[in-house]
Amino acid sequence: MKKLLFFLCAFLFVLPIFSQSSISNNELILFMAPNSTSQDLEDLLVDLEMELVSDPTPNLGALLVKLIDPPAISAGGNPLGPITGKKQKASVRSEVAGVGFNYFVSDLHQNSGSTESCHEDILNTETQPNGGNSILTGIFDTGISVYATTQATDFYNPSYMGFNFINPDNPPLDENGHGTHIASIIMNNLENQNNVIQLRSYKTHNNNGQGSLFDVIQALDLAITDGVDIINMSFIYMEEKHHGNETKNAFKYALSKAFSLSEMLIIAAAGNDNNDNDFESQLSGLSAFPASFNNPNIISVASSDCLFDKSSFSNYGTTSVDVFAPGENILGLNHLWQPLSNSGTSQATAFVTKLATYLGSHQQTFNWETVKCAILNSTDPMKTLGYTLTDGYINSQAALDYLTTHTNCEDADYREEIEFLEKDYYNQSVSYLANRDIPTFEIIVKKEAEATVSIANINGEILVNEAIQLTKGRNIYTRDFPKTESIGLYFIIVQTKNKVQTSKFIK
Repeated sequence: MKKLLFFLCAFLFVLPIFSQSSISNNELILFMAPNSTSQDLEDLLVDLEMELVSDPTPNLGALLVKLIDPPAISAGGNPLGPITGKKQKASVRSEVAGVGFNYFVSDLHQNSGSTESCHEDILNTETQPNGGNSILTGIFDTGISVYATTQATDFYNPSYMGFNFINPDNPPLDENGHGTHIASIIMNNLENQNNVIQLRSYKTHNNNGQGSLFDVIQALDLAITDGVDIINMSFIYMEEKHHGNETKNAFKYALSKAFSLSEMLIIAAAGNDNNDNDFESQLSGLSAFPASFNNPNIISVASSDCLFDKSSFSNYGTTSVDVFAPGENILGLNHLWQPLSNSGTSQATAFVTKLATYLGSHQQTFNWETVKCAILNSTDPMKTLGYTLTDGYINSQAALDYLTTHTNCEDADYREEIEFLEKDYYNQSVSYLANRDIPTFEIIVKKEAEATVSIANINGEILVNEAIQLTKGRNIYTRDFPKTESIGLYFIIVQTKNKVQTSKFIK
């Protein structure tokens, strides 16, 4: 009992508590339904007491609107308060196809404190040449170093390196370093003597590493026009999971519409908060987007440390995060074109973007589905399992082998029995099946196991403690108990021989 209480206390102590991402200038991003008219838009703005900030983007029809007379927000007030009602009011209108807050988005990295990388690059220039077919990869970030115009011309067209959405009158030059670091990871060892692989920088983040969601959507719109095949998104914004997957979520709608117009592949960073992106709670469980969207053309990337374990900072999720890639002490170049080592799921995402670009060059016509399928079906097992969909670390040669031997994407048994260093590890996950009168959980284990299941309230009081037998694969566990706390926040702890996992849920 003392050990369990200590575990719970330690868990609560390290539990990340997020405030919802801030928004830009009391603004909403708005998409009108295809059959709506200009009069519908005018009537909607009058009803919402909002005004138009920008004309619709050419391909997606994205609009930015803001409050005409925003109320003052007192110190410590909720920045979402003044327009939350406006968003809800718009979301129920039939003439509105998508609506959402214009969140600030932030790039991702952690200073590694080391100048030496512990990872080998995923590609070898001498033994892994590109396939000779044209691929255009876009990087949504802080831009690219001015030195790329002279030192990276295999990848960048000096006359059109991309576009600057922060200051449209200037080229997309990077004075922060994050965008250049990501680009340099993608370029390193990606053989391109015949110049068929082209990179393009879309400056969606300012020199402090911050931008707005509308900047990103505008970049997405331009990427459609440019014919981009793959987009690297090494940034996040935070939102409740259920809001993120609403059909009228503005960014989800933008990504879905962009996919219908141009079937591009999105590589997205899972985030650096050691957070479970699967978590559904409205109380404190925010997920990192766009990585947590369930759009089929997104690959969500977690960071591996030097021992092929999850990086301590990396977000995870057995349904919302797909693969691991190198993310610690990654050597690249900064905006001055000087060596710099950084860590983060941003860097891991760049490696997956590089792999997708490499694989795409081996296709006659780029196909996002077969590239994604090859990446997810060819991973090496991680040391500790139960953190991502594949429980795997990218393998470039195995991915190419899979791509060249499979003409169509086949369903993968990501949870097949595997061993790592001749040790057994349980691929264990616990998910709360919401909207049930009696709390019901899905418990997945790789092998048959004896387990102890405990349920505790927020004060650490044990309400349920029992031994159960788990079969290999999916188990449904149902257990009712007295609700003792008005807040309704509880923890389920599932302990097997090799692993203890704690999940939050609300009753």
